[in-house]
Amino acid sequence: MSDKSTAERIADGVQAFKGMKPDPANLEKLLWYQTTFAPLLFEFSVEVGQLYRQKNETEFQRRAAYNRAKWGYIGEGDSAAKAEARASVDIETLLNNEQMADAEYKQSILLLDHARDVLQAIVQVISHKKAKKRAETYGGGSQST
Repeated sequence: MSDKSTAERIADGVQAFKGMKPDPANLEKLLWYQTTFAPLLFEFSVEVGQLYRQKNETEFQRRAAYNRAKWGYIGEGDSAAKAEARASVDIETLLNNEQMADAEYKQSILLLDHARDVLQAIVQVISHKKAKKRAETYGGGSQST
């Protein structure tokens, strides 16, 4: 098992694919990238799901703390406006936690979407190379890369 995170391993795979030379002999290497990359995307999808749950939990914690504080201040005799203002100050750390969880989730969604695009590009290159190889094998194929 690697010490790198799934996101880092995906980024390494993208860089390796990006650095490949347009060589017809790279079909085996591309197939290897595809079979390595697809499980990484699944693993990362699970992590994104966990980040979504974490994002929702931090939002719930903030909302619950806000309502407890607001109604507590109202119970102490504060006006609704004053209670809301005081409660907002009380939950500042929770709000920050929520925003950080949301940002991490959104960043992960972007990475997952773009990683899927890279996997699709790998699949298309493989398909193109296989079609080209078939055409060359059965005659009338192109010799260009």
